Formats: sequence, C-alpha cells, structure tokens
Amino acid sequence: MVENSNPLNKYFRQPAIYVSLPTGGNYPPHVVTPSKTGEFGIMPMTAKDEIRFKTPDALMNGQGVVDVIQSCVPDIKDAWQIKSYDLDTVLIAIRIATYGETMEINFNVPVVNENLSHTINLPSILDQIKLSKIESEFTLKDGLKITVRPLTYRDMTSTSLNAFQNQKMYSAVQDFYLQSREQEVAR
Repeated sequence: MVENSNPLNKYFRQPAIYVSLPTGGNYPPHVVTPSKTGEFGIMPMTAKDEIRFKTPDALMNGQGVVDVIQSCVPDIKDAWQIKSYDLDTVLIAIRIATYGETMEINFNVPVVNENLSHTINLPSILDQIKLSKIESEFTLKDGLKITVRPLTYRDMTSTSLNAFQNQKMYSAVQDFYLQSREQEVAR
C-alpha cells in the first residue's frame, strides 16, 4: 500500500463542529481518544463517506456507518463499541457538519394523501439529547435493584441482522405454506 506523502494532508479537512457526548466520552482509550475539553471534533463527510452510506451491504452489516464515523470523528477508534445514545449524537453532528443545521423531511399524510414537508433544527435535537439523564441502575419499590447497560452499535447491528434473517425465514415458510395450500385447493 502506498502512503500519501503529502505533508499537508492532515490539514485538508478540519472539524466543522465540536460536540460533547452524553456519556462524557468515558470509554477505554482503545475505543475513544480522551478529549481534554470533553468535546470531539466532527468533520464533514467526504465523497467516499457518502458512497459508504449508499452501499446497501455495508449499511446492512453496519460497516458503512462505522467507517463513516471513524472518518468524520478521528478520536473514535472503534465505533462498534460506541453506546447508542452517543451514536445518535455523533450521527446528528456529522449531518450538521456536512449539510448544515437544518434538515428537510418530506412525508405523506395517509388518509388525505397529502405530501408535506417540515424543517428540523438539528442543534435543538442535540440539546435535547444532552438534557436527557442517563441512569444505569433502578431500584424497585420492593428493593430489587436492576442494573442495565446501553446497547453498543455492535449490539444494535447484531440484533437488527438477526431480526432481518428471522423475518426472511418467516416469509419463506409462509410463502411455502401458502403455495402448498393453493396446490391442495387446485386438486
């Protein structure tokens, strides 16, 4: 592999926004490089990153999202280990860094069949995420103490892939059953 020998390469793309993670970025050093300020620089996506978001297989198995996060947030070394609420913050920040602070969504109202659009202010969503209190322990009235841990991106991807595979299998079984029933009725 040929290394890029341009000494200015690290200056081509600069962070467009800085965000703090809801967890405070408290991860082991092999997952996230600690920040002295508590904020992480988010760089805009490159054309290569945009292509990664449009590759179905890479999105399905999660690798595309991991590659984009690690490209846009160099302090995140292992995006698979990022907790779900930090992941939301990072993805929204990447969107802001790349396309700006607003996002237009278009949707169809079913009964009246009317197409509408709405503009979302993404920094206000980041502010709402920051205000959320994250608790990992709960004590019930009878004294039972429950400790939970948030899903990591690897957990979320694995769960989604399993659900997709189960749905495919269920559809195949259902199709086979319906075809068998149709053949019985035709006899």
